[in-house]
Amino acid sequence: MVYLFLDIETIIDDNLIEKAGSEKLKNQFYNNEFIKQSVFHVPVCFSFICNVNLQDFYFKSYISKNASLIVDKFFSNFYLLFEKSKLKYSNYPIIVTHNGQNFDMPILTLQAIRFYDLLSEQAKMGIKEYLDTSDRWENSRPNYTSKNSMYHIDTYLLTNSYSSLKALCTLNGIDCKTQMDGKQVAEYFKDNKLKEIALYCAEDVLSLAKLFNRINIARGNGSLILPNDLNQCEIEILT
Repeated sequence: MVYLFLDIETIIDDNLIEKAGSEKLKNQFYNNEFIKQSVFHVPVCFSFICNVNLQDFYFKSYISKNASLIVDKFFSNFYLLFEKSKLKYSNYPIIVTHNGQNFDMPILTLQAIRFYDLLSEQAKMGIKEYLDTSDRWENSRPNYTSKNSMYHIDTYLLTNSYSSLKALCTLNGIDCKTQMDGKQVAEYFKDNKLKEIALYCAEDVLSLAKLFNRINIARGNGSLILPNDLNQCEIEILT
């Protein structure tokens, strides 16, 4: 199996809020309340852990002031992993997120469509493969956008608890969200504290991977080889 653990950090598109947001949304924005609709979020960072065949792993965090670079890097990496998994392991990558079916992936997808003309050819192939719904029942390839996809595991839905990542991790004795608070992302982004955001995102994806590992063991599967701590995360600022 090839697992791709993913988490993103976002800021709100205030221009879009002004142009297309309801009065309720505008009030939520000005009161610094969380906005659920993915269309109003702009990705500024994504972190991932890629675990290959329960053994090797890659741990990286990308951050940028330019959202087009974020989505280009994500879907370029996704395409490379997709092709490598298919050719080398006769399998396809399984995306693992916490509330990623409703948040992370829709945001990345919407922004990839928005910046499509700026994307590299690899990224364009990545978004094409992700959006491919030709195999409805997933007999020979993933249908990632299906809520019932075998290739996107969402721990928010899997446990039927609809609980926060922090609550589930704390329940299981896993450190989570010790770096900063999610409400500080916009402030840190404005102050150019990009590495701090990248570490915060990396901590979330590491906590997610450790949580899924416990679920995976409970399913009767082998334990995954995962990073021990944040020091193993490579941070890259895209410019």
